[in-house]
Amino acid sequence: MVRSLTAKHEPATGELAASNEQLVARVVTIARIVGRDIASPAEARAILRL
Repeated sequence: MVRSLTAKHEPATGELAASNEQLVARVVTIARIVGRDIASPAEARAILRL
């Protein structure tokens, strides 16, 4: 089961993420559940043209 995030990046349970790392971990988990690949840091920089 995937829980939705609100506009404030809170899980549906009302708990705030303690860090950006925790938010990224949640997104990675959701992406893996739905079968998406995870970009490496280098791939992410290229995608974002940084």
